Amino acid sequence: MLNTPTPAFTPHDLATPADVQRARPRMCQACGAAPREGRVGLHGDGVVCRLVWWPVVDAKGCWTLVRTMSAARRYWCPGCGAVTTVAHPGVGVRTTFAQLAIAVLLRALVATPLGEGATPAQLFERVHGRELPTCERARAGVPRWPSLARWAGRLSVAWPAFVPPLGSWREQISAFVPFILATVRLQPWLEAAMSAHCRGGIAM
Repeated sequence: MLNTPTPAFTPHDLATPADVQRARPRMCQACGAAPREGRVGLHGDGVVCRLVWWPVVDAKGCWTLVRTMSAARRYWCPGCGAVTTVAHPGVGVRTTFAQLAIAVLLRALVATPLGEGATPAQLFERVHGRELPTCERARAGVPRWPSLARWAGRLSVAWPAFVPPLGSWREQISAFVPFILATVRLQPWLEAAMSAHCRGGIAM
């Protein structure tokens, strides 16, 4: 499950691994072993870095997604040998797009005033800087971005408090946007990111 996103990371924050003691899990996710008195429990196993998509807000308040380095800590269990990776809040271990980036994209799909009324093709071009490839078109010939429907199908996994309604993935997104605006306060995050940019550079 993805972690809950926190507001206004700077590039330095995202690329800097969390404190080794604070990030250490309380127990092994594989065998459930917990540290005993006088023993550390999970052992630090280094740092791994990778590129993730993260929302950026410029001085005009316009958002875009950029690929930035994100550092995560690894921990090794001496009992079963499993390795646990702990990433920054809002960054999934096996996902290229951060949770906050997904929320921003899904919000842009919804009609105004809650969203921007953008099409999947427009969002794809805005993120990747090119048109949707021919292979990513539905049978009707309409450009589509399959990742959007996949993210919509996993909203309740990434956001356990959200109960998706029965219906298409677009209907699920329409119900998700009011939830995310009320729960995570996405708009204040965008305003905080813009303020951080004005003070000392791009905020992520």
